[in-house]
Amino acid sequence: MLRRFGPFDALDRDFQDVRRLFGEFGSALLDTPTRAWVPPLDLFTRDNQIVVRLELPGVDAENDVDIEFTDGVLTISGERRHEAADQGDGENGNGNGWIRREISVGRFTRSVSLPQHIDASQIRATYDAGILTVTVPMPEKPTSKVKVEVGGSTHKELES
Repeated sequence: MLRRFGPFDALDRDFQDVRRLFGEFGSALLDTPTRAWVPPLDLFTRDNQIVVRLELPGVDAENDVDIEFTDGVLTISGERRHEAADQGDGENGNGNGWIRREISVGRFTRSVSLPQHIDASQIRATYDAGILTVTVPMPEKPTSKVKVEVGGSTHKELES
């Protein structure tokens, strides 16, 4: 079997040797801290609605995602976790464990400012094929004109 040479193959073998030598402690030393996971977000209008879409593959949307609307800001937060079957160090004799781990996991939060006069009770969310779609009806523009009367100014002098 032919194998392509990669410039980091030798380094990867060295890391594996250190992990074998030091077990979990060696893995903890060599694993780089994961950067914060920020799922990509699309924001657009369609059919008189504001649409917010997030890519959330591997997320249990019903249990691990919260959507809140407060003071004109729509906030979507949650967590993507590793599957339990993926846990292990590969050296425990059962053959289960990580060989490579590149999928980002962890907590995330995305916030979007929305126009004034949003009816929060009309916000809807669906989750399909790893995409969370939140639809917000566009607010009605105020149609009534309010005339403000200007009254006379009265000043009362302060007595000393």
